[in-house]
Amino acid sequence: MTEALYLAVAGLTARVAAPDAGVLAAFAERLPPALPARARRGADATWALERVSGGPLLRIRRDGRAGGRARTCEDAVERVVFDVSLFFARRARGLAFFHAGAVAWKGRAILLPGRSFSGKSTLVAALLRAGARYLSDELALVDGAGCVHPWARPLALRRPRGGADRLAPEAFGARAVTGPLSAGAIVFVRH
Repeated sequence: MTEALYLAVAGLTARVAAPDAGVLAAFAERLPPALPARARRGADATWALERVSGGPLLRIRRDGRAGGRARTCEDAVERVVFDVSLFFARRARGLAFFHAGAVAWKGRAILLPGRSFSGKSTLVAALLRAGARYLSDELALVDGAGCVHPWARPLALRRPRGGADRLAPEAFGARAVTGPLSAGAIVFVRH
């Protein structure tokens, strides 16, 4: 039986299907919250992982077409998550996507742009412990009015020896923001 998540951003819906609940849980750890079943509708784009019989390979399909293969579940999930994020970034009208962490402080959003491995998630986690609310640790979605929309996937905190722990904002005593907030600051920091 195939399991699926539905995600919605800026009026677009994506469907991500997995061959089992374990793989679906890996998607849920890396993507923003899925739509509840009652809110689901047809998808603008679909992704599916299928197990290739007789081996560990996974076939990736995008809108029913071949999208590659992966040797591990981790690799397949990461490739699909990247592609789903890119789909929304390219197709979402009225939103610009920035590689940045984002938190809410005193009713305004603070954006923390940075490259991969620059410490965005670590800084977001520290700010959550200090009382900020969570918007994102990876992508800041900004509309034309300067409001920042949440991309509230679990935070990915890298381990020293590789891999990452994925933690909900509640693990830091914080809550996720559910709607857009005006940007109050863009902070460029160097670690």
